[in-house]
Parts: sequence; C-alpha cells; structure tokens
Amino acid sequence: LKYHYCHQCHHYCPLRSRHCRVSKQCVLTFDHHCFWIGGVVSNANTSGFVLLLFLAVVLCFLHWKNLVFNPEMPSMISSKTKIFLVLLALLPFTAFTCGLLLYHCY
Repeated sequence: LKYHYCHQCHHYCPLRSRHCRVSKQCVLTFDHHCFWIGGVVSNANTSGFVLLLFLAVVLCFLHWKNLVFNPEMPSMISSKTKIFLVLLALLPFTAFTCGLLLYHCY
C-alpha cells in the first residue's frame, strides 16, 4: 500500500483516505460528513446511509399522502392551507432527499 502524509493528523494514511475537518480524523474512502447521522459517510457505512435516505423518502411520501389525501383528517385547517404547507415544507425536503438518494445510488 502507498501512503501519504496528512498535515492535519500528522501521520501517514492510505492514499484513498481523506481528512474530515468536522470529526478531525482521516477516513478511508471518505465521502462526506453527514449531520443527519452525526458522522462520516464512507465505504464502511454507505449502505446504511442509503437505507436511511430511502426510508426518509418513503416517510416524506407517506406524510404527503396523509396530509393531502386523508379524508378522515379533521378539518381544522382548510385544504388550501394543507396544500400550502406541503409546498412550503414537505416538497422541498422530499426533493432534496430524493436527490441525495439518487446521487448515492448512481
């Protein structure tokens, strides 16, 4: 194996490793630091991160379905307000999460 010197950690690391500024350590096959899981996404936990994204997308669609199409929902708020809430909060979050999922599946 070939190594390179990390100037932040002050030790030699494998070539495929990168230093994470948030966790202050070198990580092999570093992808990014994720604040959702509170750690580094790397080759060791990519499958768990993709599963988390998939479940988040499923939950987004279930919330969207329940908010818009649930006939038994109490009519404390009007349907226009419900649609506005979906557009304001849930759809951008769903789009962002779907984008992350597609990126990591590709």
